[in-house]
Amino acid sequence: MPSDEESYSNLEFFEHDPVFWAPASTTLDLYEQLFIKRYREINRNQICIVEQIGSGQFGMVSRGEWVYSGESMQIAVKTLKKQAGE
Repeated sequence: MPSDEESYSNLEFFEHDPVFWAPASTTLDLYEQLFIKRYREINRNQICIVEQIGSGQFGMVSRGEWVYSGESMQIAVKTLKKQAGE
């Protein structure tokens, strides 16, 4: 089993690989990253929440279904609590 130091050094892959990147520290910068990477927000009308699968201090995670162009895909949806800040 690798040591903690070895495990954390492997995380560098996620910061430099074009598919993965370190998340931005502010909401504005995060939206800029998503725009540059061509990620788009899914229309809420295309999402059906099926059931809650977990919750924590900042919000809850639900199992859902994304219906688009006659096809559907299982997804996870994270919903933040109103009092959760940046």
